[in-house]
Amino acid sequence: LLAVGLLFAVPAVLLGTATPWAVRLAVGEERSMVNDPTQSPNLPISQSPISNLGHTAGRLSATATAGSLVGAFLPVLWLIPAFGTRWTFYLLALLLLGVLSVGALRQPHRWAPLGALVLVLVLAFFTQPQGVRAAWDDGRTGTLIYEDESAVNYIAVREWGSERHLKL
Repeated sequence: LLAVGLLFAVPAVLLGTATPWAVRLAVGEERSMVNDPTQSPNLPISQSPISNLGHTAGRLSATATAGSLVGAFLPVLWLIPAFGTRWTFYLLALLLLGVLSVGALRQPHRWAPLGALVLVLVLAFFTQPQGVRAAWDDGRTGTLIYEDESAVNYIAVREWGSERHLKL
């Protein structure tokens, strides 16, 4: 239990800092718009970024909660049964790169995330998909006849001489 706590302590702390950091960034963007007279001239104090801090924090927290719920239930209830584990990882990685690329369009150095997205798409298109082999199946024991994954298991059928073995 202590080892698991130590293992997950740093990621948990970093995830806990994400929402306050996002609020700071959002308020900073609103503040820069207020300081730019061409964007929002002479805003009253009731419309300043500081007075909207609670609204900004609530909106970001609600978005994070919705994302957590979708991220917890969508893969296990639909993506993995429909596409399998490997393709679920690929689809979610492409989704994250797509969101990053859309956000990068507003930045001056937008080429880096867009280049990463293009690289992943090119690699996915031109490389042959490897098997779904589980970590315990080292491939040294017999010839692989069939390999797949079900909704709950990795399936491998191997042949040793005249025997066939099913590994789940």
